[in-house]
Amino acid sequence: MKVGVFTVILSSKPLEEALDYLASLGVEAVEIGAGAYPGTAHCPVDELLASDRKANDFLRAISSRGLQISSLSVHGNPIHPNKRFASEHDAAFRKQSGWRASSEWTSSLHSAAAQAARLATSSRIG
Repeated sequence: MKVGVFTVILSSKPLEEALDYLASLGVEAVEIGAGAYPGTAHCPVDELLASDRKANDFLRAISSRGLQISSLSVHGNPIHPNKRFASEHDAAFRKQSGWRASSEWTSSLHSAAAQAARLATSSRIG
C-alpha cells in the first residue's frame, strides 16, 4: 500500500514546495486538483495543455521527488440549477477529459491509473 495526499490541502503553497514537503513526510502518491471544486492551484490545466514543455516539467516535478500521480481530480456539479455554475464545471471536466486524450498525457496517465489500480488491488482486505 502507498500513502497518498490530496494536494489541494496545500494549495496555498507553490507546487514544488508542496511536493517537497509531502516527499519529506514519506508520501508516495499525490492526487492533484485539476478543476471545478478542487481548483487548479497545482495544475494549471490551460497552461499544461498549451505547452508540452510545461506539461513535461509538471510531470518531472512530481516524478523527480519519487512521487506518483494517483489521480487528477475534477469534481463539480455539471447539472447544478445555476446554468453558469453548471457550465463552468462541465467545461472543467471536459477539459481534463481532453487532456487525458492527448498522446503524451495518455501514456503518463495510463501509467498513473495502472499504479492506482495496483494500489487498490493490493490494499483490499480479504
